[in-house]
Amino acid sequence: MGRITIFSTNDCHFCLRAKRELQYRCLPFVEIDIGAFPERKEDMLELAGRYSVPQIFLNDTWIGGCDKLLVLLDQWDNEASEAENDVSCQDVIEAEKKAFGGRSISEGILENCRIWRKYQEEVASKPDPADPRLALPTPLVVKSDNPQQGEGGVDVPARALLMEKNVSEADLDEEGYGEESNFGCIPLPDGTCAGIREVTNDLVENMPRHKLAYLAKFYTDCFPGKEGVDALLKIYPFESPSSSSDISDEDREEATAKARAKAVKFGLLLQQYGILHHVCNERKFQDTSSYYYRLQPFHEPRVLNSFQSLQRVLQQLPKDHPVPKSFRGLPVEEDQKDLGSMGSQHDKKKKGMLDLSSSNHDKKKKGMLDLSSSNHDRKKKDSGPDFPLPLVLTPQGALALLSRLQKLLTNIEVRATGRDGIDFLAAKDYDDPDFQLLEEGSCQLQCMDPMALAATMTHEEKMVFGIHLYNIMVRHAYIKVGIPLKSSQRGAFFTGVCYNVANQILSLDDVEHGIIRANTRHPYHLSAQFVGDDPRRAWAVSKLDPRIHFTLFCGANSCPPSSHYTVDNLENELQLAAESFVQEDSNVLVDRENNTLHLSMLFKWYRSDFGASSNRDLPAVILKYLPKRGEKYKALSKMFEKKSGSFSGLFRSSGGADIKIKFLPYDWGSKAAPGKCLEFTSGALRTREVSLRAPFSKQRGTSPLPKGCIPAS
Repeated sequence: MGRITIFSTNDCHFCLRAKRELQYRCLPFVEIDIGAFPERKEDMLELAGRYSVPQIFLNDTWIGGCDKLLVLLDQWDNEASEAENDVSCQDVIEAEKKAFGGRSISEGILENCRIWRKYQEEVASKPDPADPRLALPTPLVVKSDNPQQGEGGVDVPARALLMEKNVSEADLDEEGYGEESNFGCIPLPDGTCAGIREVTNDLVENMPRHKLAYLAKFYTDCFPGKEGVDALLKIYPFESPSSSSDISDEDREEATAKARAKAVKFGLLLQQYGILHHVCNERKFQDTSSYYYRLQPFHEPRVLNSFQSLQRVLQQLPKDHPVPKSFRGLPVEEDQKDLGSMGSQHDKKKKGMLDLSSSNHDKKKKGMLDLSSSNHDRKKKDSGPDFPLPLVLTPQGALALLSRLQKLLTNIEVRATGRDGIDFLAAKDYDDPDFQLLEEGSCQLQCMDPMALAATMTHEEKMVFGIHLYNIMVRHAYIKVGIPLKSSQRGAFFTGVCYNVANQILSLDDVEHGIIRANTRHPYHLSAQFVGDDPRRAWAVSKLDPRIHFTLFCGANSCPPSSHYTVDNLENELQLAAESFVQEDSNVLVDRENNTLHLSMLFKWYRSDFGASSNRDLPAVILKYLPKRGEKYKALSKMFEKKSGSFSGLFRSSGGADIKIKFLPYDWGSKAAPGKCLEFTSGALRTREVSLRAPFSKQRGTSPLPKGCIPAS
């Protein structure tokens, strides 16, 4: 029986799109994941002549990538009669489930669908692929630790194990980086505890949000302190006055005053945890209409990973509170260094804490640094909890965290992908657990060790860190703040959208030109990205590798796809990314007949990165990245005659004239479905704006904010 075979990777949007289209039509397929089986890349190259994914085959016949598959499926759809095409396979399945109590559809009904019959005629009725390069891979194996299966365990297919347990690869991470980070515990007014995420989500859902004026400015997503107290009284069970007529007005007023005082006290606690802020960071929370306040998720909109102020949260935790294993060290008393001994499991569960504690022995084994300090350094303050040293995210923890964030983004995008593209409006769903984990998990980057990023991380680790961080920031921004649809918006997007990393603010331009391009000058700037005594200069990679331009996903259709890279195999992965990019005709097109080479604008913008002093040097650059067994390499080689003894010199065509260079238009369009995305504007990144209308607004502060106030934070 024949089959559809797809060479793919698990983080490729086009692969996911192709599989979704087949699933929509109930057409079966098999998948060869070249990420899990890298040795199959050569098979794909020999069969399809390119490294880009997906590569799709109907039995032994190569179809092409996602776009070619969509064209083929549209042809199959059009060949179906209108009467039969009105009811798709999915509609038939749902109708039969409703009619027969949820039972699955029979093969006979599927055969009545014309597209299914087309699949039977074109694919299933024919023999299996005869080419051994299309054979299904031997499953990966892992050792089972089940003692009932004999000494040493038994080999179990890894993917079968994942399907059986319904977990992802991240959940198998022995370092525990796939764990949720909802480890803060805030005492609520009713005597119970709740995690930071839970409290924040409740407040985001129930607290008021206004655009309020004071003097010549508007402040966005904020509320007066009095409205905040009113909202807290509705959300949490503070003592409120009884509505009974037996209570005097004085007693009712006194009870109301006590309840509002308790709400203010709880608001101060929220401010202490960094969940609530004064709009100018100047005032503590008060029951007044004179001062405006804002929740943390809206306090720094330009910083995408600001759902939590994690440094503030960690400072409020007691010394015996367990934390995720991806953080290293927790200040403890000299006689209580073993975190695993602090409190019983019963006590931790009772308090709503997540048990992620580990011993010092485990920390040393995993390369974690013990940041414990002496009692003298951690003297108790007169009021409030102890303030331990901030926890620090290890470099290995940061790399694993970025990998986890990439998978979360892929899950979110897959669920939001329809036939016309990605519905970014639906992707921004605060009820989606994956989106919540993305919002909260990205905040852990705030606690990365800046010294480790500067001195401890190797060149390869910095490279992988920078590439993954850049791609995550773009994908996160497309969901959260929108897509720059106009050329005038793109500059503000790449300079304004930021992440907080190691308590330093990094824009997309900072990551690309400052870190990944070894602090090389932006093509349209006069100086390097990091100048002077900027501490981020030490974060840059040691040497610029031009192949990074084939790894960075800026969100446009002409950009390379967002892929996963590893420290150990980075050299091969960069070469694969370069070869995949130049093999696409939309990026590099060889017109031998007209002696012309059409190139992506990337080669014009970053020509110097590729070692080319002029456009005449670019053909040699392209030839260096093309696979020598490919047709494009052979065609371009025949356009050259060597002026010197090697291809490294200046090349001229066989007719003696220079090869003409033309640059292809850059497609700044996105994968968004029509009308299903936010349009990015620079105003989306601001919390205040100057306006002459502000003094005349009905909603404004009643008293000035004094200068020189002691900050509440």
